Amino acid sequence: MGRYQARELLDDAEPAPELSLTDLDGRHHRLSDLRGQTVLVHFFAPWCGVCRFEADNWGRVQATHPELRVLAVALAWEQRADLEAFFGGTRPNHPVLLGSAVEQAAWRVSAFPTHYLINPDGRIIWQSTGYTPTVGFWLRLL
Repeated sequence: MGRYQARELLDDAEPAPELSLTDLDGRHHRLSDLRGQTVLVHFFAPWCGVCRFEADNWGRVQATHPELRVLAVALAWEQRADLEAFFGGTRPNHPVLLGSAVEQAAWRVSAFPTHYLINPDGRIIWQSTGYTPTVGFWLRLL
């Protein structure tokens, strides 16, 4: 993604804002608990067609990079049923966190999907908005 497209997102080397959210199963997750690991934070909306098309890519990347932690953060949702429908009854093997406008503002998410790759030190090393193919995620992990 070009710098122009990323101009609104958080900058490289910037510390990632904290995420402290509950998942679809009621379990609590904190980004800071994953310090020491590489984390892909993926922001999506259940009404976003591009997000739906891209959803399988997260699992593929995690399957080939088991050291990578994926956190999917749902934003702009109204009902939990919308999120269940988004995944078609098959939950991914990574947490789906229930986000709000607070996280959307803190992470400067203005379009869906938005991705941030966080290094083990908790700093942003890559960000993008829009569809990213599986190979694009793989290349960012090299």
